[in-house]
Amino acid sequence: MSAKERKQALRQIELLRQRIGQLSEVLNYLDQSVVVLGKGIERGAPIIEALEEVGGTLTLPAMLNTFEEFHAARQDLRIALLVIARREGTTASELARTLGISRQLASRLAAETEKGR
Repeated sequence: MSAKERKQALRQIELLRQRIGQLSEVLNYLDQSVVVLGKGIERGAPIIEALEEVGGTLTLPAMLNTFEEFHAARQDLRIALLVIARREGTTASELARTLGISRQLASRLAAETEKGR
């Protein structure tokens, strides 16, 4: 196995950590919005008014983008790990069990790594 592949996996880990940080910020913002919404409902405000108080943050497009970026980074890390594991002789089934994913997903990821070579 090459040092290049391990460096790639480490880059993917760092990228995933960044995406986790961004996701955490978005979830904290969403949590604050839900608290404001709950307070509006508790005081008997009309639902439209309570929703207006949170300013549409419950459907914030940035939230969806952040979730998508997190998922993509997680998927890219899985692929990077799979490349290394395959070079080490690990089967897709073994990796699936270790990562807690289905054998079908592991096989699909393995096919993606083969295409990428």
